[in-house]
Amino acid sequence: MSIPSPRTLALLCALGVVPVQAQEPAQMLADDHHATMHEVELLSLPHTQLPVAILELPPAQRARVQQELLTVYPPQILPRVERALVLERQLRAAVLEDGATVAELASELDELARLEREITELRIEALVRLRALTNAEQFARLVGGEAAGDRR
Repeated sequence: MSIPSPRTLALLCALGVVPVQAQEPAQMLADDHHATMHEVELLSLPHTQLPVAILELPPAQRARVQQELLTVYPPQILPRVERALVLERQLRAAVLEDGATVAELASELDELARLEREITELRIEALVRLRALTNAEQFARLVGGEAAGDRR
């Protein structure tokens, strides 16, 4: 089994996927990414196992997942995550260092809420698209068993 390229791993990380058998530096990058992804999520959604499981898909299906999912969603999600993280740092500094109030931070809080909602909506769209591109068994494997049957 081959390991996805660093570019592919970066795209997968933007989608919120976990590169289970990636090289160690890429795994550390993915782990850091997931810690930050959870900080900007409104809804806890499963992080897929695409880098490994996608390699088990038939070539034509793998190509469709890459084309219809991995080239579409990561470029939309990653800039929002980056902006949300910058806003969170700015808000934290404003509150802890400057003593800013909610009223003073209203516009930044609104922007952060908007970004978090957009990230969540895009992740939902990506999961819906992934479900459409795979069968039930494949989808369950890709989301690590967190499919409909595992709701809390």
